[in-house]
Amino acid sequence: MKRINVLISILSLVCICALVVVFTVNQNVTFELKGEENITIEVNTNYIDEGVTARVFKNDLSNYVQIKNKVDYHKVGTYSINYYLTYAGKVYMLTRNVTVVDKAK
Repeated sequence: MKRINVLISILSLVCICALVVVFTVNQNVTFELKGEENITIEVNTNYIDEGVTARVFKNDLSNYVQIKNKVDYHKVGTYSINYYLTYAGKVYMLTRNVTVVDKAK
């Protein structure tokens, strides 16, 4: 009976430690835009996106970021660039808005 109680205590401790580690990792995700969230550029001006920072603790996760949508800098309008990071079963999303204007008009 003593062995069963010890085994149950050890298994409980392992489960609690596993929950603490997952909770801690999810709280230490850094996912942020480099540069401004809203940008305005002149039509026909090449736009080079500054990207994002994606880290867990000190580990760089930038290679895991997916970028959706592109800016057509030849056409006036507002474009949203969406960045997605999937980590530990959770999806993080950031958006940058780029407005292309024609100041000559």
